[in-house]
Formats: sequence, structure tokens, C-alpha cells
Amino acid sequence: MSYSIHFRPGVERDMSRLPANVVRRIDKTLLALQSDPRMPGTRKLTGTESLYRARIGDYRIVDEIDDSKNLVDIQIVAHRREVYRVL
Repeated sequence: MSYSIHFRPGVERDMSRLPANVVRRIDKTLLALQSDPRMPGTRKLTGTESLYRARIGDYRIVDEIDDSKNLVDIQIVAHRREVYRVL
């Protein structure tokens, strides 16, 4: 079962500011999230109802999974020191 990827406003802009090698790694992870949104290495964030995070080195992808719509909604893509401040 394949999931659709949706980006919150500003996420694509934030990704364009990241180094090219990091963006390539993030793109690979996003493709993997399409086929399995709860792939090995993703964790549910404590204190939230439906947010998950995927680690890519020092960067994080925070997403919300909607199984009824087969949708992965990307909330934040940022360095680990910044991502948890926003939540």
C-alpha cells in the first residue's frame, strides 16, 4: 500500500536551504516513507497523539500519519537542535 506525501507550508522552502548531500538523504527517506510510513528507525514522539520522527544523521523529519487517507503529512524537516523547539 502506497502513501501520499504532503508537505506543510514552508517545509519545501526549509529543505531548499539545507546542504545538497542532506537533501539527497532526506529524499531517500521520503521515498521509503511512501511505502512504509512506520519503517524501522521511525519513532512515535511522546506527548503527541500522531507525530512520528525519522532520523537522518543530525536532521529529523517529523510527520503525521493518516492511515484512513493513506497520507503522510510532513510537518518539519530541520536540524535536531531546532526541530524539538518548534514542537
